[in-house]
Amino acid sequence: MKGKFTGKFEFWALIFLLIIIGAGVLLPKTGPLVLLDELCDAAVFLMVSVLVAGHMIQRRKSLGKGAKIIGGAVILICAAAGVWFGKDIVLDGINGPQRQALMQVQVSRSQAHTGIFSSHYWLDGINGAGEKIRLEISGSDYSRLSGSHQVTVMYYPRTGRVVEVWI
Repeated sequence: MKGKFTGKFEFWALIFLLIIIGAGVLLPKTGPLVLLDELCDAAVFLMVSVLVAGHMIQRRKSLGKGAKIIGGAVILICAAAGVWFGKDIVLDGINGPQRQALMQVQVSRSQAHTGIFSSHYWLDGINGAGEKIRLEISGSDYSRLSGSHQVTVMYYPRTGRVVEVWI
């Protein structure tokens, strides 16, 4: 049957993709596992490209030229996005987190792209060199840091994810 997930590869790839998405939703936004959360985001793009590639390989003879071109474009775009997001994760993993004192701290909240039930929380501040830094924090950190003017953070600079915050 065309259009259905009948192959074992597609079935297990889809299950793995759903596990990655679930892990990304459940992992904390701050703490020692923040790079794993970032890795889940990059892995979603890579898994979509693998899923489309597997689908195209299994049905390579029955697909028309237009479908092959569109599928190839989806594979390239998703793989490029996965590699683009993944490079920062790898560099942060190699270099480790930095400790930084931030002054003129402000916290803010914005609507997430997933809908009305999720939000992103941000910590903005200026470091000792006068550079403005924007970091993603958890909802509990947002509540705890509201009203603070100076904090010290342990964070990954390329991904902007916080490991720990001290007031």
